[in-house]
Amino acid sequence: MKRSVLISEEELTEHCVSSNREEFLLDGIATFMKENYSDDITLDQLAEKACINKYKFSKLFNKRFGKSIKGYLGYIRVKKGAELLKNRDLKIVNIAFSVGYESVEHFIRSFKKIYGITPKTYRDNTTEVPQQSCYLWEID
Repeated sequence: MKRSVLISEEELTEHCVSSNREEFLLDGIATFMKENYSDDITLDQLAEKACINKYKFSKLFNKRFGKSIKGYLGYIRVKKGAELLKNRDLKIVNIAFSVGYESVEHFIRSFKKIYGITPKTYRDNTTEVPQQSCYLWEID
């Protein structure tokens, strides 16, 4: 049975403004996470940046992105790790640490959870990205 709910224009406007504000904040937090993925990022830190109670923030974040904060950060780190694996000169252990993991084992488990294969297998099946040469030109 469907019900009709009557709300005022003022209530509707307030809801839209509130939703847009939350989306704007959450999108800003997501950008912050993408730019600082290798740092130790915590729920408390992010909630404080957004000026929202950490429990409400966690719920809003999960609703907006379909992942927990920890899951979203792990996804970003693994994706960046996958990019770095294309450079065969970089060791997997160094990649793991550079993208924010404290152990190579955790990186491998997280990578396998997302890609279904280990970082080594991914690297073996991926073509290497040629490294760009850098030249220093002296100009008088």
